[in-house]
Amino acid sequence: MATYPTRSNSHVLEQKSENFLRMNVPAEWTIQRIEKDYGQDFLVEISENGEMRGLGLVIQLKSSEKGQGEKQNESIILKRSTFNYLKEILPVVMLVKYVEEKDEAFWILLKDVFPDFKNEDQQTFTVQLPFQNKLSEMNWASIVTYVKKISDVKQVAALKWRLEQIQK
Repeated sequence: MATYPTRSNSHVLEQKSENFLRMNVPAEWTIQRIEKDYGQDFLVEISENGEMRGLGLVIQLKSSEKGQGEKQNESIILKRSTFNYLKEILPVVMLVKYVEEKDEAFWILLKDVFPDFKNEDQQTFTVQLPFQNKLSEMNWASIVTYVKKISDVKQVAALKWRLEQIQK
């Protein structure tokens, strides 16, 4: 009898989570999977009125079959090294977790994550994603507003740097 490769449950779950993400991000936006990542799973580029203006965010997507949270939150475990890396990159970062049994994903912006490391040797920590932050009910306009604010700060910093270079 012939045998064939089988698709693991983890691969199926990963595909379901990616499909859910793609279904809940505005269709006008682009989503690119990042293959060799260090915590960046997807680059999302924001389109405004059909124009691509260089606005975007990075999403780290996790998934589980069953919820792993508490009363008010879903949770993920994040490596300290991944957190350090993500907080240093320029784009806005969103952490998303898809929970198969709820057929829902929950999110939090990295700027709202405050690790409580007990000591220098602690390599991971738990991030709480509020149940109220459902990806399917996302107010994407508020995310766009925040991404624009960060982009504006970046542009001001670049202009300041250019002026300093001219004055030298």
